[in-house]
Amino acid sequence: MSAPTAARSRSNRLWATLRSRRLAIWLLVGVSGYLGLTTFVQLPQPFSNPLFLSAVGILSASTAACAWERTRHAFTGRASVRLVDSARDLRALQTPTFSVVLSKRPAAADVRAMVRLAMERSGLRTFEHDGIVAGTANSFGRWGSPLFHWALTGLFVFAALGQLTRAEGLMDVVVGGSLPDAMSSYAVGSPVAPLFLGRYTGVQIGVVRIDREHEMGGGAKDAAPLVTVTSNGAERVRQWVYPNAPARFGPLTIHRNDTGPALIVSLSFPGGQEATSVAAFFPPISEAGAGGRATLDVANRGTGAGYVIEFERLTGARVMVRVAKEGFESPPLAVGDAAKLPDGTTIRVENLTSYARLAVVNDWSLNYVFVSFCLVVLGAALSVFLPPRRAVAAIGGEGDRIDVRVAQRKSDPAFSLRLERALHQAVLVTTESKDTE
Repeated sequence: MSAPTAARSRSNRLWATLRSRRLAIWLLVGVSGYLGLTTFVQLPQPFSNPLFLSAVGILSASTAACAWERTRHAFTGRASVRLVDSARDLRALQTPTFSVVLSKRPAAADVRAMVRLAMERSGLRTFEHDGIVAGTANSFGRWGSPLFHWALTGLFVFAALGQLTRAEGLMDVVVGGSLPDAMSSYAVGSPVAPLFLGRYTGVQIGVVRIDREHEMGGGAKDAAPLVTVTSNGAERVRQWVYPNAPARFGPLTIHRNDTGPALIVSLSFPGGQEATSVAAFFPPISEAGAGGRATLDVANRGTGAGYVIEFERLTGARVMVRVAKEGFESPPLAVGDAAKLPDGTTIRVENLTSYARLAVVNDWSLNYVFVSFCLVVLGAALSVFLPPRRAVAAIGGEGDRIDVRVAQRKSDPAFSLRLERALHQAVLVTTESKDTE
């Protein structure tokens, strides 16, 4: 076997394998089983591991092969819908889908009139050629299957690429403040896909205020932050964010994760240096009922020594400051009060406020996934509700019956029965009319 022939043979085998329905079914079962497993077993980044992405890649190639095959068939079928080909139709009528026996032998013109009446009542547009009556409907419906398969391919591809190139993380933003979309703004250990490649947008994500009794759809109430997104000095987004109502800007989708109390302090170091508007975050409301303690890592800018400051919330909008390393504990401090730490640093309470914990997802593929999903639904709807139909009929036997051949029977099995009933009714009405005359 020559090299080109061997290459074509391997290519044909690969093409046949990709078009295999059995392969597609096994891949779908495997992927579905894996997705079900992830709901019971906590796996690290379950949709970015090589095994899952490889399965999705093969499934995408298999679906694309099926889509290509169905597209070729759709183009072929499109060319033949209204194409007059007497030889083709006569060959089809040699194996009719059904036949209607004529009790009498009316004129050929009357028979064709019966057939046209039945086809038109069945929703077909009719035309005649060489004694054959043909009817067609929903010719555009043949594109439903290719559209479904190409959209499904796109859904798999964009979902997989999104998992490979996305990043997500939790960002704590105090009311009235903002943070940039940058690595430093997110919690340590926030997952980043291997091909994200540092594509942070740099936009400022802010929280204007938090409505503790924000009314959502259906009358339910919950805490909701008013989130802003600012790019190049201009506010691009201002939106209340709550479950099922995230804010979106470019590749960013911003969800509300939780809310909680926050403390704003300023630090004055012995050398005259200052750090203003430093935020410390108490545990969110869902974790500790807005209680608990907050910590702040501090480096003395004069000596370079580092230590941890701990804050405890007290009644009456006050806090207590501790430095466990030095055994230091301040008296209760209200807004505006200050205390001097053992290393000479002065800490002042600037504000007791709130913060919103935002879950920010950086994924460019979401819009493409949504569009692909909509096209999947559209393609399926075209195939199910508007299947293509074509039927041909002619006088058969010795003029004592009408032979009918219905194409695309698999896409609409009940249509043949409806057409047969309509033809029986047309024959009956025409016969009775002739007898009355």
